[in-house]
Amino acid sequence: MAFTNITIVRKHLAEFRRPQKLVENLLFRLSGDEPLELPHKGIRIGTEKVKGKEFNQPQSETITIAANPVSLGHSNLVADSVVAASDRSLTKIYRENIDYLVDYSAGTVSRIEGGEIESGQEITVWYYHYRLYQKDSDYAISYASGKITRLPEGSLEDGQIVWVDYEIETGIFSDEMITRSVEEAHLIVHGCIAEEYLESSDSLLELAETYIALEILSRMKGLEVMQSTYVNPSVKSSLGKEYLELGQSYRSEADRILVRFGATSEGLNSGLKIRNNP
Repeated sequence: MAFTNITIVRKHLAEFRRPQKLVENLLFRLSGDEPLELPHKGIRIGTEKVKGKEFNQPQSETITIAANPVSLGHSNLVADSVVAASDRSLTKIYRENIDYLVDYSAGTVSRIEGGEIESGQEITVWYYHYRLYQKDSDYAISYASGKITRLPEGSLEDGQIVWVDYEIETGIFSDEMITRSVEEAHLIVHGCIAEEYLESSDSLLELAETYIALEILSRMKGLEVMQSTYVNPSVKSSLGKEYLELGQSYRSEADRILVRFGATSEGLNSGLKIRNNP
């Protein structure tokens, strides 16, 4: 008999879920009503933005800039589209990241101390901004499979170019991965405990088999992170190592329990083949 199952393993998985760096401004053409596959699966729920550029001419505003960021008339600005000058005649053009900073998501502009824009100065800003489309009205999205679909009754035109932002979860697990881990954990436990315990209902055996399934999942995820081209390179090695160390801690706890049920050192160290998620 199996001592654990998918439901039990899922209850232990909250600590695996780690939002990663925001993926921004991926360019796609949405045509018809066929799903478009994004580069990632396991998208963090509610983090997506589907954006379209609606204007051929830039917006312009005259603002007074001082100590605090100034909000423009629109948020979700098109990347690198902002131009700031001393007046509408472009008498002096200021330099982004030297004279001023732009928060493109929030739609704010702030001066940089030591730059050429004086506190309290009036400047003119030109920019493009995106239109945000609405989930379930303009598009549908499957977060687990990473697919987005244009809805014909919505505002997205057939064949329209859109930009998509979202966060990914490197700690999300499919039902297939969990099923595989439970099956392998079951084989390991049945292969190393004494025969008299094979039909036992002892809760410790459930815990041990669950821990081994979690070890398998954490090793899968550690390998996936280290091989991924989408995880921030500055954290890839440390994050992958963290998953592998977590797996080792689960296995140590499982082995400590299984010794009580007749598991030998030879049985516990017989080896386990870890298959990475395709």
